[in-house]
This record gives sequence, C-alpha cells and structure tokens, in this order.
Amino acid sequence: MIATGVIKSEQPLFQVGHHDKLLAQFQLALDEVKNEALGFRRIAAASVLQILALATSLPLRTEEENQPMRATVRQACFLFRERTDTAVSIESIAEELNVGYTYFRRMFKLYTGFSPKQYHTQLRFERVKRLLNESDLSIGEIAALLNFDSTFHLSQWFKKLAHFSPKMWRKQKLEIDKL
Repeated sequence: MIATGVIKSEQPLFQVGHHDKLLAQFQLALDEVKNEALGFRRIAAASVLQILALATSLPLRTEEENQPMRATVRQACFLFRERTDTAVSIESIAEELNVGYTYFRRMFKLYTGFSPKQYHTQLRFERVKRLLNESDLSIGEIAALLNFDSTFHLSQWFKKLAHFSPKMWRKQKLEIDKL
C-alpha cells in the first residue's frame, strides 16, 4: 500500500474515529482466529485487507460526504438508474438538478470515476444484458422496451460494447447454462 501511495511514510496513521464497519471487521478477524475453523487464516487475512481498505478510505469518505455536490451526484446516479429505458441528455439532467453542465460533468467524474454519459451507458448495457439473460423477450422487444430507435440500433450499440451481437450473447449464455 505504500508503493501505491495509499499509505504515505510521512503519515502512516489514519484518524478514522468510531466506525461500526471497522469494528465489525476487527471482530470477525478475532472470532476467526479464536475459533480456528477451516479456512480461518484466509477469512482473517481478508478481514485485515478490509480493515486497511476502510481505514484508508473512511477519512476521504467523510470529507466527501461533507461536500455539497455529493448529494447532487447521488441524485444524478438515481436519475440515471431510473431512466435506463431511454437515452438521456446529460444537459437536461444537469438542468433538472440546477447545476451548470460543465461543473456537473466534472464533479460527476470526480465522485464516480465515470463521465455521466459513460455511467448511463453502462447502466443501460447492464440492463440489456440482464434482459437478454433473464427474459424471453426478443431483441426487438428489448429494443422497444428500452426506446432504442430500432432493433438494428440496439444490436449495433450492444456489439460495440460487448463485442458480440445480442443474439450471440444470448446463445453463448444458454450454452454456458447447459454445462
């Protein structure tokens, strides 16, 4: 963690305060070591990694939660999830949230790691995959349900992201399920 810059040699300790998640991980590690049940070393090691991850991220999370734009980004994420059935205008989302478009894009990427368009595209892609995997809807019905211009448009869009056509994706999934 030092090599990656997460933990700095000039500041090896983190002020995290009282956090239930941290305490739960400590308790899990202690319980596993005390009980010495099958696989306890792996579970304890995973708990220690979780403790490190929490200890290094909780101060940043606390700082982030105090930022006024964080609530706006959360609301935008909710709106994107709610609107996976259609292409959305990032400008209209920013306007709906009463935020300038450029500032919204920059803050959204800062908080999520994705541009708003990438985020919404990924949500739509996951929904299409879910519908292909879990429903008997035809590709045309999925295209209509999610307001794609046409079956062809959905197929081209999906192929660009998955490197498979929706038909091949579904066929591959069925073959895997047979195994």
